[in-house]
Amino acid sequence: MFIDWAKAITKVTLGGLLIGKLHSYPTFLAFLLCFYFITRIYSQKSSLVWAQNKFQILTGMTVSFLFGFIVEWLGTDLEFWIYQSYPEYFVKFPPWVPIAWALAYKTFFELEQSFINFGPVKKTTAVLLMFVTLAPYGEIVAMNLGTWHYTIYPQFLMMPWQPVVLLLLAHTFIRLLTNFIVEQRKRYE
Repeated sequence: MFIDWAKAITKVTLGGLLIGKLHSYPTFLAFLLCFYFITRIYSQKSSLVWAQNKFQILTGMTVSFLFGFIVEWLGTDLEFWIYQSYPEYFVKFPPWVPIAWALAYKTFFELEQSFINFGPVKKTTAVLLMFVTLAPYGEIVAMNLGTWHYTIYPQFLMMPWQPVVLLLLAHTFIRLLTNFIVEQRKRYE
């Protein structure tokens, strides 16, 4: 399990660094993240976890993409946070942002597989801990490289406490909705 946490932290760190360094090129970054997703899916085609869970992973990524789009649209429209170096077009956030939400779901799902043998209380605690640590950590890495900033105070490491709570609730909602969709599909198979 420690190795799985280390892998997830490494992915989140590299993702935050990549986003932080390339945020001035939003379209290129969106294509790069899509390319990463496609190559990861192709390389995992023979993976047992992928074979058993591909519908759940793709559904979760789609739900996360759509939910991320809505949350980012509302958050930037209400000016709770502002993206740097991004000219406003249709929306106030770059095109790579919902893709990053989708990839976050995949990272969380992969880490959650290491909790599979936990009891219900321990697994729930581990999943919530994952949501409340990894998502804000990735944001902190990218924010400190000038990608965006929050307009809400007080802040610690550029991160207010309100988004940490909202990230926990958002990722929990995404996970529960994905589980519901997967269960409904299984019911009608």
